[in-house]
Amino acid sequence: MKSRIITTRMIAKRAGVSHSTVARVLRNDGRICPKTSQKVLTCAEKMGYRADPLIQAFAHRVRSGKTAKGTGILAWVDDVREEHEWYLPWHRRLHRAANARAKELGYSFERFSATRAGLSPERLVKILRTRAIRGVLMPMTLTDTWQSLSADDLAVVVLGPPMMGQQYIRVSADEHYNMSLAYQEARRLGYQRIGFATNCFQLDTAQGSLLSSYLLHQQHSPPQDRLPYFICDHPQHTNEQAAFEQWLDHSQPDAIICHHHDILKWLEESGRRVPEDIGLIHTKLARDVQGWTGINDHHGQQGALAVDTLVSQLVSNVYGRPQVQQEILVKGQWVTGKTTTRAHQTSSTSSIEVPSPYYHRRWFKQLPQDFL
Repeated sequence: MKSRIITTRMIAKRAGVSHSTVARVLRNDGRICPKTSQKVLTCAEKMGYRADPLIQAFAHRVRSGKTAKGTGILAWVDDVREEHEWYLPWHRRLHRAANARAKELGYSFERFSATRAGLSPERLVKILRTRAIRGVLMPMTLTDTWQSLSADDLAVVVLGPPMMGQQYIRVSADEHYNMSLAYQEARRLGYQRIGFATNCFQLDTAQGSLLSSYLLHQQHSPPQDRLPYFICDHPQHTNEQAAFEQWLDHSQPDAIICHHHDILKWLEESGRRVPEDIGLIHTKLARDVQGWTGINDHHGQQGALAVDTLVSQLVSNVYGRPQVQQEILVKGQWVTGKTTTRAHQTSSTSSIEVPSPYYHRRWFKQLPQDFL
C-alpha cells in the first residue's frame, strides 16, 4: 500500500525554498521564475509527490470562497446479475445507505454493473482512471476474476462478505456474533432443539462464520438437543424442499435459524405452523422477511461506514492493497417478530451464555506448574 504522504513542506525543505513557493509552483503560478519552478518540480517528482485532486479542489474552494458542493465521484462496482434477485433485498439497502452517506459528504455516487456491461476488471479500472474516479466500493463480488483486480492507484473498500478474499479493507456484518446472538435469544425464549438451515452460497460468503458459531453453541447444549445442520445447494431448486422436510422429520427442531424466506413456505407446506409448532429466526432481516424475528445487521450503518472508510483513505492519500488486512465488523441487534413465541421454560435454559471462560480456566488448571 502506498501510504507515505509527501507534503509540500517536505518538498520545500528538499528544494531549499519556502512552503508558499512550492504551493505556487504546484498551482502553476506564473509569478515564480522558470528556474525555481523547474527545481521544485524536479524535487517533487524524485520524492514521488502525487497531488490529491480532492484536496486541491477543497483548497481551491477555500481560496475562492465558494461553497463545497462536490468533491469527486465514488464508484459502486458490482457484478450483480438479474437471476440473483434472491439476495438483493439487503444488497440494495447497502447501496442506498452508501449513496446517502456519499452525498452527505459532498461526493457524487455512481454505480457500475460490471457483469451486465461486460466489463473485465482491467477495462473497468481503465474507465475509472479516465474519469478520474479514485474511490471504489465493491460489494459482494461473486466472480473469481475480480480477485486479480490491480488498482494500486485506487482506494478500495469491500462491502459485505469477503467474496474477493482478504485483499482490501472490508466492512461487513459480524456473522459469528450475529449467529451467537440469535442462538442465545432463541434459548431465552425457551427453545431447546435449535436447528440451522443454510445453503452453499451463504456458507461460502460467510466463510464458515455462521456455521462455526452455531456448532460452538451446539457443543455447549445438552447432547439430546444437538442437531445436524441442513445445507441445500440453492433454495429455489425443487428437490431441496423434499430434502428439507426429511431433515425436519429426522431432527425435530423446535426452532430454526435461517437466512432465506422460502423456509417459511416450506414449513407451512409441510403442515407445520409458525410460530405455534416451530419458531423461525432470520439472520439478516430485510424487506423480504418483514415482520420476522431475527437479526438486524444494520445494513444502513454498514453502507455509511464503508463510505466513511473510503473517504478516509482518499483524504489520507492512501491507495492500493493494504499490507495488513483490515476488517470492520458491525454487530447486529435482536428483533422480536411474529415468527417466534415464548416456548415452555425449563431449567436447562436458565443459563445460556457460552461458557468459554470456564473452559479456559479449566484448561489452565490442567497445565503443568512450570508452564506459566
